[in-house]
Amino acid sequence: MKATGTNTYYPNDPDACLMKSRDGFIPAYNVQTGTDSLHKMIAIAEVTTSCNDINALKENVIHTQEQLDIVPQVIEADPGYGNFSQIAEIESNGQTECIIPLCASPAKEKDKNKGISFTYDAQTDAFLCSKGKMLKRKKYTQQYSGVIYDIYQARKEDCLHCPYFGKCTTSKKGRVFKVPQDHVQRQAYNQRMESKRVKPLRKERKALIEHVFGTLKRWMGKIPLLL
Repeated sequence: MKATGTNTYYPNDPDACLMKSRDGFIPAYNVQTGTDSLHKMIAIAEVTTSCNDINALKENVIHTQEQLDIVPQVIEADPGYGNFSQIAEIESNGQTECIIPLCASPAKEKDKNKGISFTYDAQTDAFLCSKGKMLKRKKYTQQYSGVIYDIYQARKEDCLHCPYFGKCTTSKKGRVFKVPQDHVQRQAYNQRMESKRVKPLRKERKALIEHVFGTLKRWMGKIPLLL
């Protein structure tokens, strides 16, 4: 394990990776599966060692096009595939629409639970916090997992005299808020995902793929309760 840089090893299946499942952490693989909407037939099935699906969307679309010899008009997937960079690249062909909700960042969910929000003002290129204070964009950026983030920061005087100080931030230099550089496009995409036209399509995904997994699990001995 030291020679290969891994923390786990399974003699009966050396290629498996430790993954989180409903049964806890187990040695496993990640199976990527896609079906067509008309016949519910499995169009692609790939086995990977990735612990999540966040980078699998583009490759799955390529494999689907190779298998079916078509450019999909609509691609429906769960939020685990919500990689906006890949979504934007796929939709750039002008023929394909992705119906894939984006996962909210843990930091954003944490702020939301505390009643803290930030609204972007395009005219000033700044964010306004829920207390009406301005966060201006800094000259530097940060990169994380291939995404470039713009950094916005509030004035320290505004934060130190704010009733949310200690709840929103404990920094005496002022609250720092970072967003992807394409956050305007992401916001427009999120609004589309919440539209009346798209919401029914988001629910449709479960009927296209989940029953496939249910059938396979039943064949493998996981007997469901039929209600």
